[in-house]
Amino acid sequence: ILNGKYLEIKGLDKLSFEDLQALTTIDLNNTNLSNSDLNLIIQEIYDQNLIFELNVTELESKFILTLEENNLIQNIFFNKNSWVEDQILLESIKSKKSSYISKSDISKDIETINMIYKSKGFYNVSAVAKIETFSQDRVNLIYEINEGKRYKLNSIKFVGNKSFSGRFLSSNINSQQLNFYNIFKSGSNFNPDIFRFDQ
Repeated sequence: ILNGKYLEIKGLDKLSFEDLQALTTIDLNNTNLSNSDLNLIIQEIYDQNLIFELNVTELESKFILTLEENNLIQNIFFNKNSWVEDQILLESIKSKKSSYISKSDISKDIETINMIYKSKGFYNVSAVAKIETFSQDRVNLIYEINEGKRYKLNSIKFVGNKSFSGRFLSSNINSQQLNFYNIFKSGSNFNPDIFRFDQ
């Protein structure tokens, strides 16, 4: 990428050029911007969480920065979740009502949702985030959840153990088999992460 390019900005609606300038230490009016200048502009703008999407087009004499301004979250909904209540999910995720929507937060939310379901014996769960326009500057964040099948440990057997008894080994692992006295305990749910740790 050659130096000596100016910056053209598209997509500003709620924010002004001056607002955008306040987000970065690089002079946006500079007609001699380099690749590193552009990278710093993008990083500093993204860090403020006011821009949801940003695309760059490079031409011979200029960079074109096309922006999609961020919106506030009006509501957060969870669909198709039967085994985990909305309130538990809502309290666990990073995205919050009246905060700016963030791709990073959404990715972490999906990881959190998967972890919650894994702890309850669902290891084929999948979650997808959707954004629904609520008003000009607000959106609804919707998580579509496919819970999949729930798995439980019916029995745990140790094979080839000569130095330690099965009872001793069972007392030192986190996974618990399902039987009549622990049927209501969360430990009887199959969690592949816990199982790997036990191994």
